[in-house]
Amino acid sequence: MRQIGFQQSFNVGELGEDAWSRSDLAQHSKGCILGLNMIGRVAGPMGRRPGTWFVGLPKHADRPSRLIPFRRNSGDALVLEFGDAYVRVWTVNGAPVMNGGAQVEFASPYGAAVLSGIRPRQSGDVIFLTHRDNLSPRILRRHSNTSWSFDGLPIVNGPFRSENGDPTHRLSLNGTTLTASKPTFQPGHVGSLWRLRQNDGNPGLMSWEPEEENIPLNAERLSNGRVYGRSGGANKAGNTPPVHASGAVSDGSAVWTCLHDGAVNVYVTAYVSPTQVSVTTQGGAPSGLDSGTASWAEGAFSDYRGWPTANPAIREERLALAGGAGDPDAIDLTRTAGFSPSVVDFTPGLGTGRVVDDDAVRRLVGGDRDRISWMAGSTFLQVGTTDGEFVVTGGTLDDPITPSGSLARPISEFGSADVEPILAYGGVLFVAAGGETLRESRIEPDQSSGGRDLSVVAEHIGRRGFAELSWLKQPWNLVWARLDDGGQASLIYHPEQQVYGWNRHAIAGREVPTEEAPLCGGMVLESSCVVPGARGRSRLFMIVRRQKSGQTQRLILRLADPADKLFLDAAEAYAGTAVNGLAGLDHLAGEAVTVLAATEPDARETPGRGWGEYRDRAVSNEGAVSLPETVTAGRAYVGLPYRSRWEGLPPDLAGPGTTVGRKVRYTKAQLVVDAAVAYVGTTGAEGDAATDRLLNRAPGDVGGPVVGRSVWATPLPGGAEYERRLFVETDHAFDLVVHVVRGLADAD
Repeated sequence: MRQIGFQQSFNVGELGEDAWSRSDLAQHSKGCILGLNMIGRVAGPMGRRPGTWFVGLPKHADRPSRLIPFRRNSGDALVLEFGDAYVRVWTVNGAPVMNGGAQVEFASPYGAAVLSGIRPRQSGDVIFLTHRDNLSPRILRRHSNTSWSFDGLPIVNGPFRSENGDPTHRLSLNGTTLTASKPTFQPGHVGSLWRLRQNDGNPGLMSWEPEEENIPLNAERLSNGRVYGRSGGANKAGNTPPVHASGAVSDGSAVWTCLHDGAVNVYVTAYVSPTQVSVTTQGGAPSGLDSGTASWAEGAFSDYRGWPTANPAIREERLALAGGAGDPDAIDLTRTAGFSPSVVDFTPGLGTGRVVDDDAVRRLVGGDRDRISWMAGSTFLQVGTTDGEFVVTGGTLDDPITPSGSLARPISEFGSADVEPILAYGGVLFVAAGGETLRESRIEPDQSSGGRDLSVVAEHIGRRGFAELSWLKQPWNLVWARLDDGGQASLIYHPEQQVYGWNRHAIAGREVPTEEAPLCGGMVLESSCVVPGARGRSRLFMIVRRQKSGQTQRLILRLADPADKLFLDAAEAYAGTAVNGLAGLDHLAGEAVTVLAATEPDARETPGRGWGEYRDRAVSNEGAVSLPETVTAGRAYVGLPYRSRWEGLPPDLAGPGTTVGRKVRYTKAQLVVDAAVAYVGTTGAEGDAATDRLLNRAPGDVGGPVVGRSVWATPLPGGAEYERRLFVETDHAFDLVVHVVRGLADAD
């Protein structure tokens, strides 16, 4: 026999059916047909995904909940379980945060029906929360790990919609009554903010001058864009011009009180009619507003105009809000350094017309009032609308964003779905309109825009719809995707090495996926989030749902770290004195589980030499499981088995040694794998055939099998009607790594 072809990299992952025979595609030589519960590795092989640890039960089994990360830094992170009007707190190790013997829990304004629409953005100990469904924004503040509070977003001084342009549409302010010359108000305006200026913005006053003499008491002067009244001191001006924004300050001689800046903000407290509302006034008001002004602007956010629906972003020390129903294409950025837990300041400048670079910014994106779906602050502020993608910058890409210099530059026209994007390797990964395509968008160092379709060769995954994305950084380099049907998929993403590969997953799934059963009998994923764990390494938490004995069960799970060597789902670990049975498995009561136990005195700390596998062990209704009568163990993993299966492309078409267009044809194939217990064989249209069982044991190891390198060879039947392909699978509690497929032909 002689080797005439090979495949030694599998990190492109699964290829959709349209690409199975495309041996001319670069991805073809590194792809496969199925990689169920497998993950491609950047260096080339494909191995099993780790199992999942059981963390706990959500508070309610019959209502959905959601996980939101709290990440101040790599050493200060928590997991927040948002449920029906409550939040509970967990550590990154999966333990409940306790206070006085009870898990920390506090009331939440969000019911179960609206949890999926929450859009969070954290800054320090505060999470700013907007909502996809137009709920008013909130802040969640951590005072300590055991003390938390929700508050309304403390928006002040704006943001405002465009100023009125109809000179006949006037508003007049008389005490606490705001009257309009035309129908203007709706009941939903209660709580809204309005800004009224003097007609032309110029108060028509003398400017403050140093050493001016004989200044009458209460005389008004204009300084630094504000109006001040002499309230005391000498009747002669000093040499230090007043610039303060409130209160009374001396100029070195006279005392000046800040009266107003040419405008006044009023809050609506009660609706009276379409032309009249009751208001409270914020600060002093310019004179003449009782006779009416056409220079007014309505607040951008209210129950009538709607609230921001896109996820908040932070850029250049400004908090950005966007996507309100009234102006769906507008981004509003606070003043520079103008946001904190106590105030979110959108001051647009002074009513006299003075605007500085640090003032708030309003920028319309696109030209067709397309709704903003998301914002992401990577190298630049990128924005996705329902019809295209943009980058928002200053006058040039290198300039800061200012009121006088801000541009929204189009970078693509794919449109975006209502899925929060993720930042990875300096790029933005977002779900395109329609929900079936994952795209990369980035601004290159030369300031050109670039991107790619990351799901083009895996359309069988994309057509299930992308509902949620999570990014696991090093050592994973993995995008974890929740699909619309509750399934899970992962994308190995390492642009530095040009590695992009998809795989399907099924938590506790033991079947081969089909169109009718895409979840493989496994659990439905409802929510996931990523927090930094030990040494800052990413940890994935999930809430899953299943039906068990006619009842809905929800579990909180954590994807195991690779070093755990766990290959069971919803698992728990035991370490202590040698025992014959384990208890506390209430979430697995009534099920058959696998127990992986350290049965030998010199067994390793994690599964390997000296560990035995005991399958189909019954868990009692009280949550207890036993080992065989004569077996005891001081360390054990207990959980649900899951099936991992790799299924290759037809060997005659795969790899750089393809025989397409050549006279030679494969007659045998070799599969090189790391496995303890696995089943290997060939499959085709008629199903699996020629299946062998691989079992690796080390000499003298009576505990059980151990992972080792195996080379398996099989004949490949010829003929166009066969197109046989290799597979390897396992549902045992050990790793499985596919390294190489070699094609062999008879010697000449």
